[in-house]
Amino acid sequence: MHQRREFSVAYLKVFHKEHAELGFLLGKAKVAPHTRAHIPRLELCASVLAVEMAEIIREQLQVSKDAFTFYTDSQVVLGYISNDAKRFHVYVSNRVSKIRSFCGPECWRYVMSEQNPADVATRGCSTNSLEQLAFRT
Repeated sequence: MHQRREFSVAYLKVFHKEHAELGFLLGKAKVAPHTRAHIPRLELCASVLAVEMAEIIREQLQVSKDAFTFYTDSQVVLGYISNDAKRFHVYVSNRVSKIRSFCGPECWRYVMSEQNPADVATRGCSTNSLEQLAFRT
């Protein structure tokens, strides 16, 4: 039986005078429960995991919340985060609240699944491909 997982990765971009360097900082994965969780809910949980990682990074590196940019390949999650008008079921509402307690929708961007560095763990990749992928986002 195939287990579903949620993945999040964090990269640190350091700016020098004339160029910037990007490096892998932290990655986390969780195995999803065997309940019948739908893909949008799993994607939402991965976004919460990204915020939890950002909280750790912010505390450890003393980085401002404004310095974070989040990427997701789920347009549903972007819709959840940016929607102020609709009330959600408790499950979704609690997770959206957790995300919004760290940052607003302006910190979130869409990335195509094929270019999502967090999904590399699910499909495999050479080191050269990973380096090229990380610099595209």
